[in-house]
Amino acid sequence: MTTRWWFRIGLPVIWWMAAWISVRHPGDEYGLWGVACLPAAWLFVVVRGTHPLDVQPLIYCAGLLTTGLVGWWLDAWRMRTLVWFSVWGVGVIALVTSALSGYESYHRAIMKNGSLIAYVSSATSLSLVLTSVFSLTGIGLWRVGRFAHSKLRSLDA
Repeated sequence: MTTRWWFRIGLPVIWWMAAWISVRHPGDEYGLWGVACLPAAWLFVVVRGTHPLDVQPLIYCAGLLTTGLVGWWLDAWRMRTLVWFSVWGVGVIALVTSALSGYESYHRAIMKNGSLIAYVSSATSLSLVLTSVFSLTGIGLWRVGRFAHSKLRSLDA
Protein backbone atom coordinates (compact mmCIF):
# COMPACT_ATOMS: atom_id res chain seq x y z
CA MET A 1 0.00 0.00 0.00
CA THR A 2 1.38 3.40 -0.95
CA THR A 3 1.42 6.39 1.34
CA ARG A 4 -0.71 9.27 0.22
CA TRP A 5 0.60 12.80 0.72
CA TRP A 6 -1.86 15.02 -1.12
CA PHE A 7 -3.85 16.25 1.87
CA ARG A 8 -0.84 16.31 4.22
CA ILE A 9 0.81 18.85 1.95
CA GLY A 10 -2.14 20.34 0.06
CA LEU A 11 -4.30 21.41 3.01
CA PRO A 12 -1.54 23.30 4.85
CA VAL A 13 -0.43 25.02 1.64
CA ILE A 14 -3.98 26.06 0.69
CA TRP A 15 -4.68 27.27 4.22
CA TRP A 16 -1.39 29.18 4.50
CA MET A 17 -1.94 30.91 1.17
CA ALA A 18 -5.49 31.92 2.16
CA ALA A 19 -4.34 33.22 5.57
CA TRP A 20 -1.35 35.05 4.09
CA ILE A 21 -3.51 36.74 1.46
CA SER A 22 -6.14 37.51 4.07
CA VAL A 23 -3.74 39.42 6.32
CA ARG A 24 -3.10 41.74 3.38
CA HIS A 25 -6.85 42.03 2.70
CA PRO A 26 -8.19 41.60 6.25
CA GLY A 27 -11.70 42.95 5.97
CA ASP A 28 -13.26 45.34 8.46
CA GLU A 29 -11.25 45.37 11.72
CA TYR A 30 -9.39 42.21 10.63
CA GLY A 31 -12.59 40.19 10.95
CA LEU A 32 -12.18 38.21 7.75
CA TRP A 33 -8.52 37.55 8.59
CA GLY A 34 -9.74 36.11 11.89
CA VAL A 35 -12.05 33.78 9.99
CA ALA A 36 -9.19 32.77 7.70
CA CYS A 37 -7.07 31.90 10.76
CA LEU A 38 -9.69 29.63 12.31
CA PRO A 39 -7.45 26.51 12.22
CA ALA A 40 -5.07 28.31 14.59
CA ALA A 41 -7.75 29.41 17.06
CA TRP A 42 -6.60 26.83 19.63
CA LEU A 43 -3.38 28.83 19.99
CA PHE A 44 -5.19 31.51 21.98
CA VAL A 45 -5.96 29.00 24.73
CA VAL A 46 -2.18 28.67 25.17
CA VAL A 47 -1.11 32.26 24.40
CA ARG A 48 -3.30 34.68 26.30
CA GLY A 49 -3.33 38.43 26.47
CA THR A 50 -1.65 39.13 23.15
CA HIS A 51 -2.99 40.76 20.06
CA PRO A 52 -3.26 38.32 17.12
CA LEU A 53 -1.23 40.58 14.84
CA ASP A 54 1.65 40.47 17.33
CA VAL A 55 1.91 36.67 17.10
CA GLN A 56 1.39 36.13 13.37
CA PRO A 57 4.27 33.64 13.00
CA LEU A 58 2.83 31.54 15.83
CA ILE A 59 -0.61 31.71 14.24
CA TYR A 60 0.78 30.45 10.94
CA CYS A 61 2.72 27.66 12.66
CA ALA A 62 -0.35 26.58 14.65
CA GLY A 63 -2.55 26.65 11.55
CA LEU A 64 -0.01 24.68 9.53
CA LEU A 65 0.18 22.11 12.33
CA THR A 66 -3.59 21.80 12.57
CA THR A 67 -4.19 21.54 8.83
CA GLY A 68 -1.26 19.12 8.50
CA LEU A 69 -2.77 16.82 11.13
CA VAL A 70 -6.18 17.00 9.48
CA GLY A 71 -4.52 16.28 6.14
CA TRP A 72 -2.75 13.31 7.66
CA TRP A 73 -6.09 11.87 8.78
CA LEU A 74 -7.69 12.51 5.40
CA ASP A 75 -4.80 10.75 3.66
CA ALA A 76 -4.73 7.91 6.16
CA TRP A 77 -8.48 7.37 5.83
CA ARG A 78 -8.19 7.50 2.01
CA MET A 79 -10.45 10.50 1.39
CA ARG A 80 -11.13 10.86 -2.31
CA THR A 81 -9.37 13.95 -3.57
CA LEU A 82 -11.90 14.76 -6.28
CA VAL A 83 -14.82 14.56 -3.84
CA TRP A 84 -13.08 16.72 -1.25
CA PHE A 85 -12.04 19.39 -3.76
CA SER A 86 -15.49 19.46 -5.34
CA VAL A 87 -17.18 20.03 -1.99
CA TRP A 88 -14.53 22.56 -0.98
CA GLY A 89 -14.91 24.54 -4.23
CA VAL A 90 -18.70 24.62 -3.95
CA GLY A 91 -18.26 25.71 -0.33
CA VAL A 92 -16.00 28.62 -1.30
CA ILE A 93 -18.49 29.83 -3.90
CA ALA A 94 -21.43 29.42 -1.50
CA LEU A 95 -19.67 31.24 1.33
CA VAL A 96 -18.59 34.18 -0.85
CA THR A 97 -22.08 34.44 -2.33
CA SER A 98 -23.65 34.28 1.11
CA ALA A 99 -21.31 36.90 2.55
CA LEU A 100 -21.89 39.30 -0.34
CA SER A 101 -25.65 38.80 -0.29
CA GLY A 102 -25.70 40.07 3.29
CA TYR A 103 -25.33 43.61 1.91
CA GLU A 104 -27.77 45.59 -0.16
CA SER A 105 -25.26 45.86 -3.01
CA TYR A 106 -21.89 44.56 -4.10
CA HIS A 107 -20.53 48.09 -3.74
CA ARG A 108 -21.59 48.25 -0.07
CA ALA A 109 -20.01 44.86 0.63
CA ILE A 110 -16.71 46.01 -0.86
CA MET A 111 -16.90 49.31 1.06
CA LYS A 112 -17.33 47.33 4.30
CA ASN A 113 -14.47 44.84 3.86
CA GLY A 114 -12.18 46.39 1.27
CA SER A 115 -12.07 43.95 -1.61
CA LEU A 116 -13.45 40.78 -3.11
CA ILE A 117 -10.14 39.11 -2.25
CA ALA A 118 -10.94 39.55 1.46
CA TYR A 119 -14.14 37.57 1.02
CA VAL A 120 -12.54 34.89 -1.16
CA SER A 121 -9.54 34.29 1.12
CA SER A 122 -11.63 33.94 4.27
CA ALA A 123 -14.17 31.74 2.44
CA THR A 124 -11.31 29.57 1.15
CA SER A 125 -10.11 28.90 4.68
CA LEU A 126 -13.57 28.48 6.19
CA SER A 127 -14.61 26.07 3.44
CA LEU A 128 -11.38 24.12 4.03
CA VAL A 129 -12.27 23.77 7.71
CA LEU A 130 -15.91 22.85 7.10
CA THR A 131 -15.15 20.40 4.29
CA SER A 132 -12.46 18.70 6.36
CA VAL A 133 -14.66 18.42 9.46
CA PHE A 134 -17.57 17.01 7.46
CA SER A 135 -15.24 14.63 5.60
CA LEU A 136 -13.62 13.30 8.75
CA THR A 137 -16.99 12.96 10.46
CA GLY A 138 -18.48 11.18 7.46
CA ILE A 139 -15.56 8.80 7.05
CA GLY A 140 -15.51 8.12 10.79
CA LEU A 141 -19.22 7.32 10.88
CA TRP A 142 -18.88 5.13 7.80
CA ARG A 143 -16.03 3.20 9.43
CA VAL A 144 -17.93 2.77 12.70
CA GLY A 145 -20.98 1.55 10.77
CA ARG A 146 -18.86 -0.87 8.75
CA PHE A 147 -17.23 -2.19 11.95
CA ALA A 148 -20.61 -2.59 13.69
CA HIS A 149 -22.03 -4.34 10.63
CA SER A 150 -19.13 -6.81 10.55
CA LYS A 151 -19.52 -7.55 14.28
CA LEU A 152 -23.26 -8.10 13.89
CA ARG A 153 -22.65 -10.44 10.95
CA SER A 154 -20.13 -12.43 13.00
CA LEU A 155 -22.72 -12.83 15.78
CA ASP A 156 -25.22 -14.26 13.28
CA ALA A 157 -22.73 -16.90 12.12
